[in-house]
Order: sequence, then C-alpha cells, then structure tokens
Amino acid sequence: MVRNRVAALGGLIASLVSPPLAAADIAILTDPSVAPYVQTVAGIRGRGGSIVQVDIRSSGAVSEVRGSNPVVVVAVGQQALVTARRSFADLPIVFANVLAPQQYGLGANVTGVPLEVGAEAQLRGIHELLPSVRRVGIVYNPSIFAAFVADTRGRAGALGLEIVEARVGSAREVQAAVQRLLGSADALLLLPDPSLWSRDTLSFTLLQGLERRKPVIGFLDALTQSGALLSFAPDYGAIGARARELVDRILTQPRDRPAQVPPLAYARGRASLNMSTATRVRARMPADAERRVQRVFR
Repeated sequence: MVRNRVAALGGLIASLVSPPLAAADIAILTDPSVAPYVQTVAGIRGRGGSIVQVDIRSSGAVSEVRGSNPVVVVAVGQQALVTARRSFADLPIVFANVLAPQQYGLGANVTGVPLEVGAEAQLRGIHELLPSVRRVGIVYNPSIFAAFVADTRGRAGALGLEIVEARVGSAREVQAAVQRLLGSADALLLLPDPSLWSRDTLSFTLLQGLERRKPVIGFLDALTQSGALLSFAPDYGAIGARARELVDRILTQPRDRPAQVPPLAYARGRASLNMSTATRVRARMPADAERRVQRVFR
C-alpha cells in the first residue's frame, strides 16, 4: 500500500517537473504569443541548426536557457533583451525586434538587429523616391532616439540631404514641433517612438502634412494608408534572418576563447506609398516609383 502511494507520488512529481532542455548552440528567448516575434523566430530558424526556444513568460525561463548550455542567446523582443542582459553577462547575446536598443546601454557581449529600419535605408529611399527633398525634419525624444538621429545626421550629407531636428520630451510638445518643422523642412520623417506618437498626435501630423503639402514619412503601412506619403516599416522575417547572420558569425569563432560579437546591424524594411497623398501634396517622384516599393495605396 505504502509502496503504491510512493510510486503514485513519484509519478505526480514527475508530471509537474519539466524535463531539462537538450543542449543547443542557440537558445531563443521570446514571447511566442506575439505575432511579429513568431515571424522573427522563423527567420532565425530558417538556416536550421541546434536551437532551443524558451518562453520568456515562464518563471523558470532563465534556468531553462542555462540548462540548454547555449553558445549564443538570442533575445527576441524588449523584455527578452532586458532579461538576457541581466542574466547572461558571460554569454554572447543577439537581440532582435527591439526598438532603439541603444537606450538600454548595450554591453560588450551584446549585438543585434533593431526593430526600426536603419537610417541609411530610409535616407536612400527618400533620396530615390523624393529627389526634390533636401531638408528632412525629425521630431524625436533624445532619451530614446538620440543615437539613431546622430547616425541619420551623419549619413545625410552623402546623399545631399540635411536633417532639421526638433527635440521634445513628451507628446504634449509634438504639435508645436511639427508646425515648426513643416515651416522649414521639405518633408517630415517620423520615428517609431511610443512616447510621442498617439492617435491624436499622428492624426494632427498627417493632417498638417496634407494641408501644407509637405510629405510625411511614417514607420508603418497603416500610416501610409492613413495619409502619409511614404513609410518604411519593419520586415519581421528579415530581422530574424539578419539576426541569424550575426549568430552564425559568432558560432564560427573558436570555442576556447571569449566570443567577439559583431557590430549591430539593421534589416531591410518594407516601403509603402500612397498615390492619393502624392497627388494632394504634389510630390515629384520618378516614373517607376510604384515598382520600387512593396505596397501601394490609392
């Protein structure tokens, strides 16, 4: 009788304790309930290899990653990056789908692919699709996007562009900043800053752009559909594929010495164009503009 009870208790305990994860070269830490993260993980997994995936929502997530004895930890999403930086200072970390990651003070063991489309790609897109634009206005919160704007400023001159900046600290300052910039800039480039952009501030900015016949360049297809002339949106699968390139560069290094992480990299984005807005703001674009973007709204 006692033996049967002990056996039953042992079976119950076994059913409650998760089996340890097998050893893997790559441990992916993420929230699988977030659709963009799922697309990014698919991009990471595209090249195969020895991979385990751990749900960041699990109370034992850090232990599960440790138990897999990975060579590289891949953190998909902001929460995963914060957890990984705190828990795996001894391992190389590659992040993906993180907005303005420089705001977290990345360490020497951290690299990755930000959520936002890189400055070079956005500026080149503006230069090619809107060749008459010279002065590009940017409203931004320096506590979040200072590094990105500095990079943008440094790259603009090579394309014949000038960045006109308006630094703001909250959404309350956005409307006045937008009005100032639209008075001096040829176009307005919006950065995906949740501290600044709400339904109200976005609606105001899009309306001001139409009224003043100045192109507003957004960061989501939905903004293009709502009246922005052009947007550069993230491609979540491409972010994953780019992150995997960084991972593979780490995996090819000798295992008997500390890994050297490659520099931060950006993934290609997806451009969208609103032809109705183009007519309303009298945008001058090349004849093949529609073929140069991935989505067109009319």
